[in-house]
Amino acid sequence: MTIPNTLICSSHTISGVLPGAAKPARHRFSDRVAAAAHAGYTGMCLHLRDYRAQRIAGFGDTEMAALLRDHGMQNISLEFLANWFLEHDTDAQEDEATTYEAARAFGAHSVNVGGDFQQIGIPPEQMRIRFAALCERAERHNLNVALEIVPFSNVATLETALFITDGIANAVSDVSTYGTDMAI
Repeated sequence: MTIPNTLICSSHTISGVLPGAAKPARHRFSDRVAAAAHAGYTGMCLHLRDYRAQRIAGFGDTEMAALLRDHGMQNISLEFLANWFLEHDTDAQEDEATTYEAARAFGAHSVNVGGDFQQIGIPPEQMRIRFAALCERAERHNLNVALEIVPFSNVATLETALFITDGIANAVSDVSTYGTDMAI
């Protein structure tokens, strides 16, 4: 899948909450989309907690997709899958299913995922195996998977990220620094 070279607004850049916060954006979805378009972005990253909050508030996929389209948001990505590497984690499985649902609704091209923030000791070799499996599932939904390099996770270096993602067709290594995302 080829992604046009465009500027995509990180969910944390415009949400009004810090990365890792357990609450949805402080600003209305419609206001964030309009602000991103006004600033010249042609894409946005939507956090799963914000997507769920919009759905609970009665804002459907059709309305959200129309709002994005009407503001020229052509390149949509989703975030954030945590604990995707743990077997039998029902929250992670639910998040993954929600990601695919949102991807279908918005035509998203990628999903951002993180490493082990709890430092429970998943070896890089096991992370690689589980990342490949995640990428295979995501590919069925036409999604690339961006593995964020975050200093306080077990994917803290470029070398670790490249080891995990090397040779996986729909994998991207991603440098993330408190809401500023830059794919490499």
